[in-house]
Amino acid sequence: MNQSKVMPSREGIAETAISEDSFQAFLDEREGDPNWLKEYRLANWKLYQETPSPNRTEENWRFGDPRRLSPGKCCISTEGILEGSKQRFQESSSILSSATARIILANNQCIEKAKLPTDLLDKGLVFESLESALVKHPERIQANLMDNELELGSSKQRALHAAFLENGTYLRIPSGVVTNEPLMIYHWLNGENTAIFPRTIIEAEENSEATVIEVYLSDKADSTGFACAMSSINASRNAKINRVVVQNLNLKTSSHLFDLNQSSRDAKIHSYSILLGSNTCRHETVLRLSEPGGEVRVRSLVAANGTQLFDQRSRQDHRAEHTTSDILCKNALLEESSSIFAGLIRVEENAQHTDAYQTNRNLVIGPSAKANALPGLEILANDVKCSHGATTGKIDEEQLFYLQSRGIHRAMAKQLVMLGFFEEVFHGMPSQLADSIRELLRDKCDSTVVRRNPINE
Repeated sequence: MNQSKVMPSREGIAETAISEDSFQAFLDEREGDPNWLKEYRLANWKLYQETPSPNRTEENWRFGDPRRLSPGKCCISTEGILEGSKQRFQESSSILSSATARIILANNQCIEKAKLPTDLLDKGLVFESLESALVKHPERIQANLMDNELELGSSKQRALHAAFLENGTYLRIPSGVVTNEPLMIYHWLNGENTAIFPRTIIEAEENSEATVIEVYLSDKADSTGFACAMSSINASRNAKINRVVVQNLNLKTSSHLFDLNQSSRDAKIHSYSILLGSNTCRHETVLRLSEPGGEVRVRSLVAANGTQLFDQRSRQDHRAEHTTSDILCKNALLEESSSIFAGLIRVEENAQHTDAYQTNRNLVIGPSAKANALPGLEILANDVKCSHGATTGKIDEEQLFYLQSRGIHRAMAKQLVMLGFFEEVFHGMPSQLADSIRELLRDKCDSTVVRRNPINE
């Protein structure tokens, strides 16, 4: 689907469909939910109302623009998904040709349940919609919902997410279980002025291993939407989790993505964020390393054009000795797009022998594109290896000249340089998925060239 047309900013939107009446109507539709969940929603709605809206004078919103992240007229849809639309979404959920199982959600409604292989069912693997898990595993869901400490500036948005929490995905990988193929989750936004608030919960028990791929898509390029999603990974001792998020919503959507990664002793979490869509996207990532030997690595890719704004905030929180974290964020900015990266490495006093890195690299291709970087350190231990760095540069004319001298069109040469810039992010990702993402990046470059229609490209 063509999602390349640049849409106007949501800046200045005051009108909103989020109100006391819409929240009460949401609760009335869910009278059968457990009391603790109703209380959870009510407490967060109260918190949302009482929390001041963020503004650019706050450090956690420096260079950002919270006005562009307003839900505006968007609200949860009460209409069911038509059968024809369900079939279309199922056919279009095809970023990978094979997977262990997949779940498809449209407007937070589960339109395809996971069909797990018999051997994984027999071993106790759970992969189902959050709506289903609330009935079958309420105590586990409740425990996960109460642990959502992020504290990167978007407390009001997180409260909104919790107040309107409706559905999502729950994955529990039992001890010793290894899945050979990825587990897929698709989120579709369907209809005009639709909002979704999905929650993904991943519990990896001891010595388990899995790859999870989560994709956000819009049905149409011209439908206004709002997505406010949260995920949490709890990796127990010696567990290994690879997670890839591909956000390719249309350019009339604003999106918030909140990720919490928690590693126990000797657990490894490798997370990849591919951020392509939305007019404005804020992505907050917390790495929490609480036991020795824990390792969390994050690779992030942003490809922006038009007037897109990507606002990325991260916190690497080392709470135990002998832990490792590494964030690499690479942004390519075309036309008038802009990016923000603000990261903090925090090492507590007892977290000796921490090994932590934080890197932001920006490739500025557009004549009016802008990149802002705010890396930071807060080190309380005295025997650590911690570093951060940020670089911003324009595309290398010598590289373009070399490619053009071999008969490659200038626009194609720029595309090749950008793809080469991102190759580092793909290391460790399933090869077929990496190929699909490369194709999405080519489409984005092609749409930019067509829109500009330059004489000398």
